[in-house]
Amino acid sequence: MVYGTTKKEVADKMAEFQAVARMGNLPDAGSLTVGQLLDRWLDALKAKVSAGTYEQKEIHARVHLKPRIGGVRLAKLNGIHIEGLAAELRNDGVGPWATRHAIDALDYAINYAVRLKIIAANPCRSIDKPTPKHGEVVSLTPEQARLVCEVSAGQPVHSLLVTALATACRQGELLALAWGDIDLSAGTLSVRRALSMTKAGFVVKEPKTKAARRTIFLPQFAVDALVELKATRMKAGLLSAPVFCTRTGNYLNKNNVLRAFRSVVETVNEQIGKDPAAKLIPADFRFHDLRHTVASILLS
Repeated sequence: MVYGTTKKEVADKMAEFQAVARMGNLPDAGSLTVGQLLDRWLDALKAKVSAGTYEQKEIHARVHLKPRIGGVRLAKLNGIHIEGLAAELRNDGVGPWATRHAIDALDYAINYAVRLKIIAANPCRSIDKPTPKHGEVVSLTPEQARLVCEVSAGQPVHSLLVTALATACRQGELLALAWGDIDLSAGTLSVRRALSMTKAGFVVKEPKTKAARRTIFLPQFAVDALVELKATRMKAGLLSAPVFCTRTGNYLNKNNVLRAFRSVVETVNEQIGKDPAAKLIPADFRFHDLRHTVASILLS
């Protein structure tokens, strides 16, 4: 019998008990390898996190950790191994954030082994983890933002970009919107879900925190763009589809959104480039950076 103060606590304990049972099929703790531990940790983790989070951890384990440190016996693992892993990742051209996330994944897996009393202590705690530097926050100027809206007019991505610039919503939040989330008469947009992409397909999930569930007042230019979009969707019989969708009413692939956005940025830069004193939008400007643009414009 498993007891706990919350449903999540009971589920976590059940996952760990099941993992202990499965450990019976493995070698004893003295011969257990890091790679075998990672497999069992991922197995237990799958039931406790979102599909997207699981896939990220699985990629770090499969691509970065197991090829380099998977054969080391867990009982022999120490700080020297982990510092060497970090150095090898850097030397192999793995980016600083990917390196840190990979070592964090190893840290979580070893903590799991400590909780199951497979080993007594976590050697990750004896080293200084690499600390990547945060990149400079990039945002559009008000003039650049205006040009993005103008250049994209008439393109399928237009209303999405306008809404992003008006609300500072995350891409996943925008792509999960249904028409029931938008009140055009009141000029509001309610964030209730987020869309993520996994190997198995699209997953719509609840926001991670209560604060992420929010209602946003839309400026008139965003209301106008959404009114026009809704009329288009109504003619196409797609009002039951996501607000921002493909021609067949399916969820938008974020990679296709990025390609369309980058095409708009290129056109904007061509126009800006005619003025030698003008500032171009960086070629690697991300859709996510539009969130910083909203804050920047509001502050100015």
